[in-house]
Amino acid sequence: MNLRSVATMNGQHNGADVRTFLARAARWLFGQPDLQWMVLPPYDIPGIAVIGCVVVENVGRGVARNVKIELQFPPESAHIMHHVQVVSEDPYILRGGGERHSFMTLRLREMQPGNTVVVYFSSHEVVIPHVKVSHFPKVPVQRMR
Repeated sequence: MNLRSVATMNGQHNGADVRTFLARAARWLFGQPDLQWMVLPPYDIPGIAVIGCVVVENVGRGVARNVKIELQFPPESAHIMHHVQVVSEDPYILRGGGERHSFMTLRLREMQPGNTVVVYFSSHEVVIPHVKVSHFPKVPVQRMR
């Protein structure tokens, strides 16, 4: 099950306008990566913790290189992430933040088509993080002669 089917089941429609659809179709046709993410509703365990989750999936047909996933709690919130668990089909590095911080940055050298990264985090109250997902292609190195 991919993010598109989950979004449709939940009644959410990400990128419903025509330009977004055409851009995604072009990326699919030309074999380019297409990273989509979704913040899942928090799960409250009364009196213990609130568990949040962010899912990032490469729904394109190309490998996404140099992927950066950033989660940031809103600045007006004084909450921090107490526990963080990352489940990924591709190797990743936690570059900053994480447990006992209000932000975290994950880096992946590559994210294969169809693979997902799931980030679970806990806090004491319901906090929806700001999420930024980006990638850029590997730049070929030109050698001097």
